[in-house]
Amino acid sequence: MEIRWNTLKRDSLPRVRTFLEARESFCVPACERFIAWDEGPDRIWCGHDDQGTIQSLLILSATGILYPVLSEAEKEGNRQGIAHCILSKRIRSIQGQTDAVKLCEDILTSIGQTRFEQIDYALMKLDSSPFATSLIAGPESLIVRRAEQRDADELFPLQAAYEIEEVLPSHASFKPAASRLALERILSNRIVLSAELDGKLVGKANTNARSFSRDQIGGVYVLPEYRGRGIATRLVGELCA
Repeated sequence: MEIRWNTLKRDSLPRVRTFLEARESFCVPACERFIAWDEGPDRIWCGHDDQGTIQSLLILSATGILYPVLSEAEKEGNRQGIAHCILSKRIRSIQGQTDAVKLCEDILTSIGQTRFEQIDYALMKLDSSPFATSLIAGPESLIVRRAEQRDADELFPLQAAYEIEEVLPSHASFKPAASRLALERILSNRIVLSAELDGKLVGKANTNARSFSRDQIGGVYVLPEYRGRGIATRLVGELCA
């Protein structure tokens, strides 16, 4: 199948939305970028077949994050169109399903960009209410509540520890000011829950992307000395609820 690529135009918005909605559960961040697009700084390319049906999508944020959402036909070949879209662009991160990310990495490797550090997450989805047992998990005195901006100072050590342990590439250095700014944005725009035990903040969890009908959960962190006691189970359960 030959795929033809072009930049997103307004008359293609309904077709692109249909394409993304069918794949929403595994590309929530890409859907969020599409929803927010209004001919702004993000670049979006559409790959379509001879009938005009959208087969694949590339979204490049203004900060250099590439979100590839590729059909099976696109994963099997036709790299030339993808290469034409991305080779001259500044890309600092690729986020998506493994096969799509690997294809984009291979294309970038062909021009000498060879330093890729991979973080492989298991993507899960919940299509129903959380189990009732998750809503009562954890120690009896555990308090889970929604965090607000005034909680930023207390939450920041947890956010910093989460980023260092789960997010930061090995070659990068931790930047406290950027981390604090990111936390303040999360508190302003997302749902953040904190877990308190015996007067001490011991865990957190938050949404980190919102698409058409789904939220993506991230930022789940519990202090190492409190792990294995059901605290994260409770946090995620209540966040899902």
